[in-house]
Amino acid sequence: MCDIPGEVWIIDFGMAAKIRPAPLLTGDPSLPAAFHAIHPYNVIVNTNGVLIRVGVGRESYAIVWHRKDNDPNTWELKTNAEGESRSFFEKKT
Repeated sequence: MCDIPGEVWIIDFGMAAKIRPAPLLTGDPSLPAAFHAIHPYNVIVNTNGVLIRVGVGRESYAIVWHRKDNDPNTWELKTNAEGESRSFFEKKT
């Protein structure tokens, strides 16, 4: 249950957090056109990654750039949709 309209609970990157959708980020004209084209619902940024969630409910998906849990020296680009995760790119630092 949300305490404040617009807040949602989300569990990602191994954390549970109450977040708000990011209308300031989604409306920022300095962001690339590709970002605006996907119409993100919210964006989560922390020191271990970035999550862009598109849509709400069963038809939503996420684009994630994060440090891998089992190898913090490796960053991974993946998508999460319908309970499945697909990795597209990894980069060792």
